[in-house]
Amino acid sequence: MFLTPSDYPQTPVEQLLLELAKGRLPLDHQLIAHLEGRADQAATAIAEIGLASDEQWRFNIDEELIALAHHLKHPGSLPYLISLLNDEEPIDGVFDALAALGPAALEPLLAAYGEADDPATRGNVAFALAALGIEDGRVAEIIAAQEDDSARDLYAERGSTVPDGYDIRAEYPDRGLPVAEALTIEERFELLESPLEEYRILGAASLFHEEFAAKGQDALLSKAQTDPSIAVRAHCWQALDQAIDREEIVRVMTDRLGDPDLTPEE
Repeated sequence: MFLTPSDYPQTPVEQLLLELAKGRLPLDHQLIAHLEGRADQAATAIAEIGLASDEQWRFNIDEELIALAHHLKHPGSLPYLISLLNDEEPIDGVFDALAALGPAALEPLLAAYGEADDPATRGNVAFALAALGIEDGRVAEIIAAQEDDSARDLYAERGSTVPDGYDIRAEYPDRGLPVAEALTIEERFELLESPLEEYRILGAASLFHEEFAAKGQDALLSKAQTDPSIAVRAHCWQALDQAIDREEIVRVMTDRLGDPDLTPEE
């Protein structure tokens, strides 16, 4: 069953983030508010999910994990954020998320610089250190050794002079939806059993023009006749477009069209 906000308190944060990576859970204001109340666990989960193999991901959620780390400003996410500096061109937002952690990021970044062998990684770590805006002799020595002027200029300005005004809620919706394109046909049918009307609408709408066995057609027909939501019923009828070669389904459709109580939408 797809998780809903009422399930969040009983669900491990790691599972919530994995559901996010599978497209089964949206990053919206409801999930953000929940993770704020479990910041310690959330930061640890961000690091674990981010550092683990992404074989369980259906699409890349690095941007979402970075956004959450930036918002929570919890040092538990540092191992993951620092690991992203190994990329030749780190994902947008990593440096801002590290800078938002301030002094908590200083020693881990210094350690990462000492352990890095790749020049690009060392340059990225140096830039992240400069962005912290912390006056420290060790940082000054690292910055002075950089060939790139951007790190030296940033450190000379002691990092960004603009206060961190990051607002994650401006990036994500109040109430989001699963990512239908990432779901299997079976999961889309599973959405039809959700207590949330918007999830059932999504499930039915995502089945339009899809081909599936008679069992699925029967399930859609049942929902089209019984769901309490007019919108869900309408989308279920529409999703039966591949079933019009079945006389029994066409008969039910034509009978329904003759119902004087039928709304225009349905």
